[in-house]
Amino acid sequence: MPKFEANIRTSMFNYVSNHSHSYFVQTHVGGIAQRISDMPKSAKLVIDDLLTVFIPLIVSIIASSSVFLSMHPLLAAIFFTWLGLHFTLCVFFCLKAANSVSVQSAARALLQGKIVDSMTNHLSVKLFTAHQHEMQTIKEAQADELQKYRYSLIYIEKFKMLLSLISIINITLLLYLAIKLWQQGQITIGDIVFTINSTLGLMTNLWFTGDEISYMFYEIGVCKQSLILLEEPTEISESTLKQIKVTQGKIEFDNVSFNYHNNGNIFKNKSLVIHGGQKVGLVGFSGSGKTTFANLIMRLYEVSSGTVKIDDQDVSQASLLSLRSNIAFIPQDPFLFHRSVLENIRYGNINATDEEVKEVAKKAECDSFIMNLEHGYDTIVGERGSKLSGGQRQRIAIARAMLKNAPIVIMDEATSALDSVTERLIEKSLQHLMVNKTAIVIAHRLSTLLHLDRILVFEKGNIVGDGTHEELLTKGGRYAMLWHMQQSGLLPEHDNGKKGIKMDKNKSSLLFPGQGSQVVGMGVELFNTFNEAKEVFSLIDETLKQNLSQLMFSGELEELTLTANAQPAIMAVSLAVMAVLEKQLNLTIQDLCNVAAGHSLGEYSALAASGVFSLTDTASLLRVRGDAMQSAVNPGEGAMVALIGTDLDSAQKLCNHVANYGACQIANDNGAGQIVLSGATIAIDKAIESATNFGVKKAIKLKVSAPFHSSLMQSAAFKMEQALKGVAIHNPTIDVMANFNVEKHHESITKDLLVSQVAGSVRWRETMEKITTHYEVDTFIEIGPGQVLSGIAKRMYPGSNVFNLHTPKNIEEFSDFL
Repeated sequence: MPKFEANIRTSMFNYVSNHSHSYFVQTHVGGIAQRISDMPKSAKLVIDDLLTVFIPLIVSIIASSSVFLSMHPLLAAIFFTWLGLHFTLCVFFCLKAANSVSVQSAARALLQGKIVDSMTNHLSVKLFTAHQHEMQTIKEAQADELQKYRYSLIYIEKFKMLLSLISIINITLLLYLAIKLWQQGQITIGDIVFTINSTLGLMTNLWFTGDEISYMFYEIGVCKQSLILLEEPTEISESTLKQIKVTQGKIEFDNVSFNYHNNGNIFKNKSLVIHGGQKVGLVGFSGSGKTTFANLIMRLYEVSSGTVKIDDQDVSQASLLSLRSNIAFIPQDPFLFHRSVLENIRYGNINATDEEVKEVAKKAECDSFIMNLEHGYDTIVGERGSKLSGGQRQRIAIARAMLKNAPIVIMDEATSALDSVTERLIEKSLQHLMVNKTAIVIAHRLSTLLHLDRILVFEKGNIVGDGTHEELLTKGGRYAMLWHMQQSGLLPEHDNGKKGIKMDKNKSSLLFPGQGSQVVGMGVELFNTFNEAKEVFSLIDETLKQNLSQLMFSGELEELTLTANAQPAIMAVSLAVMAVLEKQLNLTIQDLCNVAAGHSLGEYSALAASGVFSLTDTASLLRVRGDAMQSAVNPGEGAMVALIGTDLDSAQKLCNHVANYGACQIANDNGAGQIVLSGATIAIDKAIESATNFGVKKAIKLKVSAPFHSSLMQSAAFKMEQALKGVAIHNPTIDVMANFNVEKHHESITKDLLVSQVAGSVRWRETMEKITTHYEVDTFIEIGPGQVLSGIAKRMYPGSNVFNLHTPKNIEEFSDFL
């Protein structure tokens, strides 16, 4: 029996797996799984009943019948009449019972499908607070299934009552007749005893069988419903198809028409040739036909008319196995199994060794985050990869495609869930993936298509542009409009008539705040509103192996203010805002400005936003920086003071005045008459006492845990030098000003500038002056919590446009301004 069940289960799975893509799109997967699960169990129970109940009963009936015939014809006639009536009613009622059970089984499969559907989309349920709605949906399906279940049970019980009544009438008649015949001397007392024992024994067996037959027909009803899976014919018969051989990778659409069910034509008489080895980009608004074009190549759908050919071979005449083995597909929403990372990547080539898997993982920039997972490559990724961020899932999908090494590569928004830094890191890997291959790249970010041989512009199923980037820009038209709309950013989902933004990016600057801007609750609205922000916070939590986001959202301020926590936390909010701007407003950092600057730790945020560091490296560096700066001096030995209403010369004279008491130097020249001193506690206390003698209006001792940006931070600078050695650094995509020397960063000097910054001054006033004079900036956008930098900008440059972005509300206000 175990083998019998296994054969049914695997046969059904094999058959259903060969259904077309559209079949699974239109059918509840949970219901399919329920039927595949039910069929072996129900078939086993039916066979068990036949072997252990019905065959012994038939043997017993045959033996009893022969004895009754030998005793007296009248007794035999009553006996056969009873049996005939009993079995006629059984067949009649059980066939109807099987139909009612089949209806109930269909309702149960639908209920199972709805439960699986809800559980699969549990995150959407939570985000939209739709638990009660889902409960109502499940309750309605459950009520329908319960009603049909009750109907089938009541029907079966009525049937059993009728059989019982017939059996009682039968035994009464047999006993009455047997006694009469004995009185007439036609049968012996032994015959009466046999009649009673045989009839009662047979009634018992029939009663038991009647009970079992109701359950058997219930299982038959379940089997009948499960067999619906096998009644649905597969759309494609593999047995009659040929093996396709791909040598060049040439793709041809010959007079192709296609439409989805009950919809108008997506494509009508489309003809197109993509030569072998060409790298072709597909662009256009959502619904324009880009993904459908790719799906028809992979034969996920059948064309209505015309042919799709690969190397002059009609794909409709090719076996799906041979066709799809020659195509590597990277979807927009990567599909991962509830298995290990290693198994998911190896899916591209089941026979690949562990070393080959890890090699492609490194090329796809997966290895670094995989090694930080709890069990490395053996970590289970969860249902559909739920334990990984969107960007991590997409990188695994890219690694899987690399491992497949197919002659044709199709990428449907393959980098849409990656931050700009990671995208740049894997750009060379993607180019390596496409070498000597035909590549089709669907993208909203037009800047990712610049290196391709050809770009096809789709609009409502028609190709309205065909050429290289330069050719299409020269021609004008749809592509040129899209390019200028997004200014190298993200293509809008729909044509909403947006002509561009009012802000001149050449006169705008992004400012990233430093420590002191932290507050409990920062970032929580971003987390609750935008998936992009949620992914940033989750990735930082994972990198630091700490629930930092929970501390930010609802923790204790004292713990959040610890330097090791505050620095990555503030950066997290800044980078979450940047992710939201990119995904929701279609604005990359290049669209917003040509220059950016960050105050102290904010310099790291600015560098990460401009592609110098990855998000994970930035979080790790700031954790090291925070720990190093916190532990550079013993508690109480260092302090800082803010001088209000002074200038640089007066502050420097004050530092010289108290130099005999210990280290004291200018830590921050913030501008607008605000300067911060840092150093030994005794020297800072003396500076506060003497401040008014040097023209300082007010001296406010700051609540800090260490004397940041002073010579007492030399040990922290050394630790940062060591930490930066192993970090990959790239040139920024825009100019980023350095705190230490007010010059722009370059990958060759960034590490030195960041090491010097730890014990050096933050020259913020000079930075702002250079931004406004050299770059002619008149719009300042502070990216992150607090309003310190935007407040300084307003005081230094009254009349300028100043924004502070750290909540959904002020992001919306900024969008309205644009």
